[in-house]
Amino acid sequence: MQFCVDDSIKRSEHPKVSLIIPFFNDGVYLKRCLRSIQNQIIKEIEIIIIDDSSTDRYSTELLRQYSQIDNRIKVIRNKKNIGKLYSYVLGILEASGEYIMLVSPTDMLLSNLEVLYEESKINNKDINDFSYIQGPLYNFEQIKLEDKEENGENIIQMIFSYKYGESHITNKLYKAQFLKSAVKYLEKEYLKLNSENHVESFLYICFFSEAKSYKSYSNLFSHFLIHNNQVFKEIEIGIHNDLFISSIYLLKYLNELNYSSSNIFNGFIELGLKQLRIAFNKYPYSKFRFDTDKIKSIKNDIIKNADLNEENKKEIQDLFGKLLKEEI
Repeated sequence: MQFCVDDSIKRSEHPKVSLIIPFFNDGVYLKRCLRSIQNQIIKEIEIIIIDDSSTDRYSTELLRQYSQIDNRIKVIRNKKNIGKLYSYVLGILEASGEYIMLVSPTDMLLSNLEVLYEESKINNKDINDFSYIQGPLYNFEQIKLEDKEENGENIIQMIFSYKYGESHITNKLYKAQFLKSAVKYLEKEYLKLNSENHVESFLYICFFSEAKSYKSYSNLFSHFLIHNNQVFKEIEIGIHNDLFISSIYLLKYLNELNYSSSNIFNGFIELGLKQLRIAFNKYPYSKFRFDTDKIKSIKNDIIKNADLNEENKKEIQDLFGKLLKEEI
């Protein structure tokens, strides 16, 4: 593997964009991702790679080599594998750019980051949401968003719309100051939840529930979200237990959010209950291993909330009752 240092690329003291990449043993894909970033016209960037304690030598050597040839790359290695949620938040808190973009190591940026930055600066929104391209390399499609601006509580309503689960955390530019403030609401209990499930859900809800201004762009594209069968192949061993636990903690998080009305609160709870129902539909005959007292405590904290409506209360009783009966 041959690398050549580009002396024309200098680390900026005041980066325009910080790109945060959580990483674990994805060296083959990361190389492609980094090339798409390094080929951008805009050079005043920083690339923060959070290595979640990778175990393969190729990946760790790749990180060492790239950080040597491009001094805009900063590699932070977690002492143990703790998950994407922790890694994303750590990268956000370490960022020094005006704007932050979250990047998956399996994806590629289109070559227009400078345009996205300039548009974001002009419009001065907390969240700038760009259209994107997705699919396998041989059969991709354009996902065009509506041109839309929202402010205040209307942004929260977007969490309950079709965009939730169909949008992504990676096709956006966020004001860094806003994002750093937002992630402080994710307590350590959630950050230590080493789960592949609901990582985007936690962050998406965290960002959109705290944002004061939002804009989406129909004709500006940010990412090529590549679907690799090897990357997205589901590992069945133990994944059902992980899905249920992460769904329960998502409900716990939704119960603890700041909300301005009982309607918004119940909308959040309905969102979490939907995810728990999906888990039951996917694994109806699974046996679960978890801390019974903790699950009961989460259930009781939600039930005792005075704003909880009767419909949601009944479903919580039913789903948690089923969950606790099937515990081993």
